[in-house]
Parts: sequence; structure tokens; C-alpha cells
Amino acid sequence: DLAVYNSHWLSRSFPDYRGPGIVVYPLIDPGEYRTQPGDAVTLVNVSEFKGSRVFYALAEAFPGVQFHGVRGYDEQDIRDLPNVTLSGPRDDMREVYGRTRILLMPSQIETFGRCAIEAAASGIPTIAAPTPGLREALGGAGVHCAVDDIEGWKAALGRLLDPGGWEVASVRALARSAELAGIAKEQAEEWCRVVDGFERR
Repeated sequence: DLAVYNSHWLSRSFPDYRGPGIVVYPLIDPGEYRTQPGDAVTLVNVSEFKGSRVFYALAEAFPGVQFHGVRGYDEQDIRDLPNVTLSGPRDDMREVYGRTRILLMPSQIETFGRCAIEAAASGIPTIAAPTPGLREALGGAGVHCAVDDIEGWKAALGRLLDPGGWEVASVRALARSAELAGIAKEQAEEWCRVVDGFERR
């Protein structure tokens, strides 16, 4: 009766589907995630699929910077580097973002990019792979690098480690967080109207 997609690009990935469909972004309330940013460069889910290779390459290239990896539930890429701290999965992601200054998302694919928008609620900028989902989620607020372009990731991280570069990116992240909160609210209201229409029928 209804297909619900969490991004527009995903809805376009099913060209043969002819039924009714609607896009509803993840309902991310900025107030639930807002915190004071920390000082670490963070990767959530230290797996190869999520970009652990990029994470560790950057940790090696920036030995004076603290890196924080959050373990996930699939197979994890665990390495011992002096400037890398690993922690377990968290129910309250504010604990993670409270340690984070810059978020990394060198994922092979993301249907949306929820972590980036959760972090943006605190003005934390994200360097992300240019997947369709991450581009749609971040809009103009993200910095994008191809997963295999390690030098590009180094350059992007270097710019965000500069206080001036971080401030500019942080303002963009906060603006995108507020913008998406409004869009998602409107989409959810439309979803409710559609579902109510089913019930009336």
C-alpha cells in the first residue's frame, strides 16, 4: 500500500516500483543529541565497511591528534595505536559526540547518514565519502572525499583541525541540523496524513 524511503536517492533506486511512496528522513531531534563537542576525531563502527582503513591511516598521519573509535556489532578492525582510543557501543550517543570534534564517515554506502546529522546538532562537522545518502543528508555542510583518496582525507582533516576552518564548518553543520529537523517534521506529518487516509478507507 505504501513504500516508505529514508532518502530521495533511495526512492529513485526502485524504478520498477509503481505503487505509492513517500520519503521520510530519520526523525532526529537536535535536542536529544546536542552536547559540548570534545577534541577527538571519531569513527562510529570500526569496521572495514564503515571505513576503518581511512580512520587508522589518518591516525598514523596525525600522531598528535586524539582519535576515538566506537565499536559496532559486526566484525571490527581493532588496531593498537598510541593516539587511538576505542570504546564499546553506546545507547546514548551524546557520550560519543561529547568526545568528538570532527566526525569521519568513510563508508562504502549509507542510505542516509544519520550519525553525521546527530553530530551536526552540536556543530560537529563531518568528513564523509561522497555516497548519495551522505550527500543528501549533509547537503552543503559536508566535506566529501573518495574513500581511496587518503591524501584528500589528510588535507580535509588538516583544514578542519585549524580553528578557523572548524568554526566555519561548525556553523554550516548547525544550520543543516536545524534545516533537516524542519524538513523531517514536515515529512512525518505527511506520512501521518497518508496513513490516516488508509485507516479511513
